Amino acid sequence: MGTMTPPKGVDVEKEAGQPTGGEIGRPDELGSMERLTLVAVCAQLLLHLSRFNIADVDLWGRLTVPSIFFACGRLPVDDFFSFTAYGRPWIDHEWLAGFVFHAALSAFGDAGLTLLKWGLAAAMLWMLWLVNRRLGTPPLLVLVVSMMAIPMWGIGFGATARSQNLTYVLFALLLALLEGVRSRGGWLKIALVAPLALVWVNVHGGFVVGLGVVVLYAVGSWLNRSDPRPFIGGVALFGLMSLINPYGWEYWRFILYAVSLDRPEIAEWTATDPFNLSYWTFVALSVAAVVAVLWTWLRRRTELDWVAVLVVAATMVFGWRAVKHQPLLGIAATAFLPLLIQRAWPGLFAGRRFAFELKRPSIDRLVRTWLPAGLAATAVTMLAVMLASHDRPLGVQLPYGNFNPLGNGVMPYPVHAVEFLENAPFEGNLLAPFDHGQFLLHRLYPKFRVAMDGRLEEVYPPSTYREMMRFFDSAPPDWRIAESWGADVILWPQYAVTLRADQVPRELFPVQQDGEYIVFVRRSLLVGIAPDPADRPEYSTGPVYMSDVLRPAADRERFSTYCREPIHGPRPKATEIER
Repeated sequence: MGTMTPPKGVDVEKEAGQPTGGEIGRPDELGSMERLTLVAVCAQLLLHLSRFNIADVDLWGRLTVPSIFFACGRLPVDDFFSFTAYGRPWIDHEWLAGFVFHAALSAFGDAGLTLLKWGLAAAMLWMLWLVNRRLGTPPLLVLVVSMMAIPMWGIGFGATARSQNLTYVLFALLLALLEGVRSRGGWLKIALVAPLALVWVNVHGGFVVGLGVVVLYAVGSWLNRSDPRPFIGGVALFGLMSLINPYGWEYWRFILYAVSLDRPEIAEWTATDPFNLSYWTFVALSVAAVVAVLWTWLRRRTELDWVAVLVVAATMVFGWRAVKHQPLLGIAATAFLPLLIQRAWPGLFAGRRFAFELKRPSIDRLVRTWLPAGLAATAVTMLAVMLASHDRPLGVQLPYGNFNPLGNGVMPYPVHAVEFLENAPFEGNLLAPFDHGQFLLHRLYPKFRVAMDGRLEEVYPPSTYREMMRFFDSAPPDWRIAESWGADVILWPQYAVTLRADQVPRELFPVQQDGEYIVFVRRSLLVGIAPDPADRPEYSTGPVYMSDVLRPAADRERFSTYCREPIHGPRPKATEIER
C-alpha cells in the first residue's frame, strides 16, 4: 500500500504512445514545445515584473532583523521601535526571509534584490512546468493559462523583496513534490516535506497554505480511491516542523490570530471586485475552472481528479476573499487547470495535442512553435531595451514625487524628511503614516520611535491602526489622538491632505517642508534651536534608490542599541497640545 496510483481518468500519455510520467520517450517536438512554453512565460513574466522595481514598504523591517542579530547575536523578540507598543512581544513570522534579503543586498547591492525577485519568479514557473510534465497536460493549454496568470503574479511580485514571494516558490515546489509522490509513490519521497516545511515555517506565515495543501492531497487521494496514507504522514511532518521556530507554541497562537484578523482598511486585503477590469484574468480563470469541473461532473464524474479540484477551489476562495491571495490561484490554476480542461473535453485532444492541429500541420507548427517562440523573443527584446535605457536598470527605486507604479494612490517615501530628522537637534516620539513606519524605524531608530508600522498583527492591536488612519485621513485631524499617544514629532503627508496654518495647534511648529511632507515639532523641544522652515533647501524630485539611503556601518552601530534596551512601560506623554 505504500505506492500511489496515478490520477484517474484518461491516460493521455499512454494514448500518445508515451510512458506514464512522461519523462522519457517524449517526441522531440513535444519536448521542444514544453521548453518553449517555459521560456516564453518566464520571459513575459520578467518583462512584466521589470516595470515594478520599487522597494516594498515592509522590506525595511525585514532588514532590521538581521541587522539586530549581527549586532546583538540574537533575534529581536521584543518591540523597542514603537512608542505606542514599547516592550510588547514581537513574533516575527518572516524572520528568516530578512536574512535572505540581507544576503542578496550585501552581496550585490539593491540589484541583488531585483535579481532575487526574478530568480524566485523563474523558479516558481520551473516547478509548475515540472508539475505539468508529470501530469501530461497539453503544452499549449499550459501556455494560455500561465499567460493569463501573469497579471495575478504581478500583484504578489509587484514590489521588490516581499516575504510572500518565497511562499509562492515553496507552494509550487510543494506541488511538484506531491505530484511526484502521486505518480511514483513511496514513503521516502514524502519525507522531503520536512525540510521544505522547516524553511517555509520560518520565512513566511503563508506556510499554513502548504499545510492545507497536503491535507487536500490526503482528502483528494481518498476521494480518488487511492492511498492517502503518505499524505497523512506529510501532514504530520508539516505539523511537527511548524514547531521548530524561535517562538515555539506561541508561534501557532500568533498564526491563528493573524489568520482571523480582519483588515478592511488595507487595499490588498479587500475582497476581489469581479467588476474591476484589473482582475479580469482572475475572474476568467475562476469561471473556466468552475465550468470545467461542472461539465466533467455532469457527464463523467469518475474522470474528476479530486486533488486538482480541491486545490484549485481552495485557492480560488482565498483569492475572492482577498486580492493579496490571487497569486495562489495563479499557481494552482497553472498546475491543474490544463488537466481539468483536458478531462472535461477529451474529444478536443488527441494525446497531448489539440485535435484540429493534427488536421492542419501548418497551424500545428504555427501554434506549437512560432507562438511561444514569438512571445519569448518579443519579451526578451523589450526587456533588453528597457534595461539598456536606464542608468541603473536593476536598481530598487523608492517612489517619489507622488510616483507609485502600482496604482494604489500616492505614497512617496519621506526621504528628505528622514534626512532632516537624522540631523535634527531633537529626538522623541514620531507620529507618521502607517505605510512608511518600517522605513522610518529602520533609518531613525533609536533617535525616534514610531507610532506604528507594517507589523500590524505582530505587535499592534487593530484599534491603533484605525486611530492612525482616522488621524491622517482628515483635515483638520483630531489632535487629541496625537496628544493621547504622546507624539513629539508629526510627519504630515502634505501630498494627501493639505493643512492650513489655522488648523494646526500653536504648540506645533513646522520645521521642515519638502512639498511632500511637513515635519511638525512641539515648540518645547525647540527652545533656542528652532529652525526657519522658509530657509529649507530645494530638494531634488529625481529617482532615489535603496543604495542611496543605506548606510551599513552606521546601521550596525545604531542597532547595537537594541542589545541594551530596558523593558519598561510606555514612554512619557508629551505636554498637552494647545488647541
